[in-house]
Amino acid sequence: MTSASATAKVLRHEMLDACGKKAALTAEGAATLCRLLAVADVAVISGGDWRQSDRQVASRLPVDAARERQWLMPTTGTKLYRFVDDAWRTIYAELFDAAEKASIRAAFDRAPSELGARSLGES
Repeated sequence: MTSASATAKVLRHEMLDACGKKAALTAEGAATLCRLLAVADVAVISGGDWRQSDRQVASRLPVDAARERQWLMPTTGTKLYRFVDDAWRTIYAELFDAAEKASIRAAFDRAPSELGARSLGES
């Protein structure tokens, strides 16, 4: 094991407020993230979309933050945004087309009966 791999760590932080709702970075949290970005790449994976990532993280970073080290992965990682050439850019977006969405919805509609589930009140 090299010394780099021996010291590598993964940091996780859940951005929830006291009521369990997703919360934006506080000024203190943004300053801490800025210090971390100075020494490491940081990924934020969320269930929201870009607007939420921008509102809660990207737009709250201090001016001097190393944004190029920030990986924003909204929609549980199916999209990736990076700060490239002084702007947030979509690196990838794994989106379902209309046919895939219809197939997924149909499978969800069929699943209960195929698994033998009954409606409430059925004997």
